[in-house]
Amino acid sequence: MSDPFRIPNEQRSAGEQESPEDFLSRVNRCRWAFTLAALGLGIQTVDLALGRVADLTRGRANDPAIRALLELMESRQWSWWVHTPITWFALIASYALIGKFRTPTWNTRSVALAAMNTVDLGLWLIAHARELGLGDTLGRLLPPFSILRYGLEALQWLELILFAMLCSELGAMIGRKDMEAAQYATRASAMGGLILWATNFSMLVYWNLQRFPRVGWRQQMEWHMFRSMAMVMLAITAFQVTALCLTAARRCRDWLRSQHSASESDLPTASSEAFFQDWQERDRNAWK
Repeated sequence: MSDPFRIPNEQRSAGEQESPEDFLSRVNRCRWAFTLAALGLGIQTVDLALGRVADLTRGRANDPAIRALLELMESRQWSWWVHTPITWFALIASYALIGKFRTPTWNTRSVALAAMNTVDLGLWLIAHARELGLGDTLGRLLPPFSILRYGLEALQWLELILFAMLCSELGAMIGRKDMEAAQYATRASAMGGLILWATNFSMLVYWNLQRFPRVGWRQQMEWHMFRSMAMVMLAITAFQVTALCLTAARRCRDWLRSQHSASESDLPTASSEAFFQDWQERDRNAWK
């Protein structure tokens, strides 16, 4: 099966050849996209961490501070001012990364990431249908407790993996491969969290014929235990990807500064041109 993102060699005319200025512009836009992604993922990390604190302290709801935290996190204001930037920042960042480089892996990963974040946008619209004036019908498409809603939670792990892989790929393009090890560590955390999520989801599917509140308390305890462990792993993975996105943005900034400094001097110009010639050759070879 042919790659749908592949551009035939005969269509890559001389006018389409990448110039150093174009490459600099692409790296700069990736820098801002990863900065925006880090901001959204950073907010998500804080939200997940506070959520786990709320779960652990729910038994002390008589404490005024704990009660205030629980009420705040369950309020509509928290959903608007915390969950909204998480969804929109990741969505904008993922769309900003599409087509920035012409290698098959970059195109496939960025398009898949944007598609997953578009699904997240749909979930956000369903969750805020009433406030947006869309009526209650849209909000009833996915009730809070449904197998499909929990099934779509798996996209969070895949999105984090794709963000990490794009960070590592960008680092390799600009000659900074120090993010490769961090990417593998992030993917390991994500896979561990996915296993916990799959265990949690299989229990939910098993109870499909019986509504969750009617399930025995021991089964509910097991379900909440696996879910809490999965959410802890999600918070750890989100923190790792946040650090990776910040690192990618910082590496882009440092690399752009070095290229601008090289362009202002006479001697390093040849090495800079050699870098772009080597990058063009690798880019052409990727499509053969």
